Amino acid sequence: MDVSESSSLAAGAYEYDVFLSFRGSDVTLGFAEVLFHGLKNAGVRVFWDGEGPVQGDFLPDGLLQAIKRSRIFIPIFSKDYTSSRFCLEQVVGMLGCREREGHMVIPIFYDVDPSDVRKQRGTTGESFALHEKRGVDPDRIQTWRQALQEVASLSGWELHDNE
Repeated sequence: MDVSESSSLAAGAYEYDVFLSFRGSDVTLGFAEVLFHGLKNAGVRVFWDGEGPVQGDFLPDGLLQAIKRSRIFIPIFSKDYTSSRFCLEQVVGMLGCREREGHMVIPIFYDVDPSDVRKQRGTTGESFALHEKRGVDPDRIQTWRQALQEVASLSGWELHDNE
């Protein structure tokens, strides 16, 4: 099943209000945990994959369903986020839901410049060079690039570890 496919859900059918996407090995878990608990304590139903990234190129069905059943997406872009094919596939899935059903995407840029993500410079550019070197399908890479350009152009927050 393509990650960008989205099921048609009635407004009350959302299982989660918010889907958090982050690179577990990169984002200070303290930040992600504080965000998760803050939202949860405010009564927000949050999908949190506290187990960290899953190996492989495609999203497991459970995560794909969690994306489809979430109303708002918060990708936490960090220095190593784009090195994960799994994280990039989550962004593609989020945008599919945004385009088809109007779901909201609110990016957080954690210790990265939004323009570096949008223009794929710095560590984001390095990640794409590695994906290309590893032989990832060029069409898939182009899909990821377009998704990042779109998400990084949305209004969001820029945070730094020292804040």
